[in-house]
Amino acid sequence: MSYKVYLRKFETLSNQQQAMMRQQLPPAELNRINQFSQPARQAVALQSRYWLRHYLSQWAELPLSDWQFELGQQGKPQLVATQQQQYALHFNMSHSRDYLAIAISSRTSVGVDVEQPKSRRNVAEIAQHYFSTEEQQFLASLQSEQQPAMFYRMWVLKEAVLKGLGVGISGSLGRYDFASLLAQAPALTQQQLLSIGELNDDTGRHWHCSLVDAYPEFMLAVSVQKQHEPPNWQLIDDTQALA
Repeated sequence: MSYKVYLRKFETLSNQQQAMMRQQLPPAELNRINQFSQPARQAVALQSRYWLRHYLSQWAELPLSDWQFELGQQGKPQLVATQQQQYALHFNMSHSRDYLAIAISSRTSVGVDVEQPKSRRNVAEIAQHYFSTEEQQFLASLQSEQQPAMFYRMWVLKEAVLKGLGVGISGSLGRYDFASLLAQAPALTQQQLLSIGELNDDTGRHWHCSLVDAYPEFMLAVSVQKQHEPPNWQLIDDTQALA
């Protein structure tokens, strides 16, 4: 099986670049993008949709405009049934301010979350609302200068699992405890996704979780349902690439 995460930065597009991207999207998708009243939100939606199709077409010989999507039972975007049966691809997207992350895997569900940290954020107060008791205690045990990075590690891991399940933040962040896994995690880098272990969800499924720590620039996590072998993620850094 193959697992890849593509990381990009949103660009300020010229009219020519926008036109090129719009040509690759079907009318219904363009209509949804045009419903955003703010140009900045239109730009994020346009680039997100275009790059998803672009990267999917690197996995299968299909024109960008031919990909078709639908919502699963929990509202998670996925390929329509006929394309899912033919190509067996799963994907998930996340964006935070400047960054866009797209995860694609073959034959197994995937979730991804990227966060671009905000300065002067009261992480302890937020943790009280969204983290488990064990996670709050683990966070409080760290030096104050270490707490923000650990907070974002926990946050993106939780989001990645919930998005893999297809429930998003509505699935309750506090139900999944990463304190013990992060306490034993290897030294993390900003160059590659490193495994931090497995987590069981409420249905008994096992999720393999990986993390890249580029704090304070960004934090990124991915999760996939456990297979026979641990996933070997490839991080494709396209943050310097242009449209």
